[in-house]
Amino acid sequence: AWSHYRHSVRDGHEPLAFGEALEAEESRLESHHHAQEAGEPPGRAYSFHSYAARGRYHEQLARWFEILDRSRFMVRRSDELFANPERVANEVLEFLGLSPLSRADFRAHNVGSGHRDMPAEERARLEAYFKPHNERLYELLGWEAVWG
Repeated sequence: AWSHYRHSVRDGHEPLAFGEALEAEESRLESHHHAQEAGEPPGRAYSFHSYAARGRYHEQLARWFEILDRSRFMVRRSDELFANPERVANEVLEFLGLSPLSRADFRAHNVGSGHRDMPAEERARLEAYFKPHNERLYELLGWEAVWG
């Protein structure tokens, strides 16, 4: 949510402070929900202002799992990718039936400038908000809890 927000601010799509943007999210996404019900593609609001909505990973994966067999999916945590990008990339390539990489460039790209820490109040708010969503994700994927 914080990273998405920072990108939206950087790209000029978000004029609100983080807490205000979180408060405004549901009303901003109302048109997206109507479009979704009508079978239409998401609008700009979803692309730029879905900070909490996009973090409800279990909802997104459950929809995919209804359509395609779970064996066609490989879900990895970003902390694993950041800790060992070459290993994770090669595991993904193997899953896809492709040859492993050798001597690939795994430097960080698209790193935001002017990094700031998330305000403590919003962090606590999001941790409480995401707790039940993350629990459903762990259950869906058969993972032990990794996020608070």
